[in-house]
Amino acid sequence: MAGNKNIYNSTSLECALEVLWRTVAVRLDPDFVTYDLTSISNTQVRLRMTARATAADGRLPIYSGTTDFLINKANLEAIIPRDIVYGGEYPTTFERLRNYLRTSYDFLLEEGEFTVVGSGNTPLTGVTPINVPRDGQGRIYLQALPASRRWIAGGQFQITLTGAP
Repeated sequence: MAGNKNIYNSTSLECALEVLWRTVAVRLDPDFVTYDLTSISNTQVRLRMTARATAADGRLPIYSGTTDFLINKANLEAIIPRDIVYGGEYPTTFERLRNYLRTSYDFLLEEGEFTVVGSGNTPLTGVTPINVPRDGQGRIYLQALPASRRWIAGGQFQITLTGAP
């Protein structure tokens, strides 16, 4: 349903915080804590929560210390539908593909979390060109990198290209 936050349209930090909140059944006041999310393996991320010395408005702290929480990454191949179609021009750039998927599917791709299969392991960011040859069915494949903070490394999804060559 459009407008609902979920793993497709949320940032990796938003996803990790949702897992944390569901696990511990409490939401921390963001005025008093900072979060750092780091990929620590192909299958897990570490959410580090650090208490602020004072809130931005000068209030005294209500938390103390630093706590780490390990979270499993999601299995991309079990979640992403197989019928993603890109109707824009091809070759393209990561930014154009990302905008198209966000607009058409409400699917957020974060910079640095994917590579295009067949293009080496270059992380997709900004104006990174996407120009690998299509397979026999007109598809390309994106693969999650170990640096992805949402998806298990190595997971892939296909995009069928229907736009002008």
